[in-house]
Amino acid sequence: MLFVVNVSPANASEIASTGTLSFDLIATGGVLRALVCVKFEDSDLPAELVHDGTNFSRGYSQASRVAVPSGFRYVLRRDGGWPAGPQLAVFAFDTTGEAL
Repeated sequence: MLFVVNVSPANASEIASTGTLSFDLIATGGVLRALVCVKFEDSDLPAELVHDGTNFSRGYSQASRVAVPSGFRYVLRRDGGWPAGPQLAVFAFDTTGEAL
């Protein structure tokens, strides 16, 4: 199972346009690869791919990912700020290559 924990700011909280969004992505068998996307709440902007499992996309040069037990910790900061409230979408695969 996949868990998104330690989300900051908490769900339904406002995020400053220049603020960071952080969370831990963990799985009981470990996370091998994860695709992280954001969709902007109440916006006509398209969803953005933030991390492709290897690299951060253009526009997220100040973002980071570090290993934690059974997964990763992400700290996302969008270059130029958040245009609206970001909503996360995560697609992950465990260490055996199975989708979580």
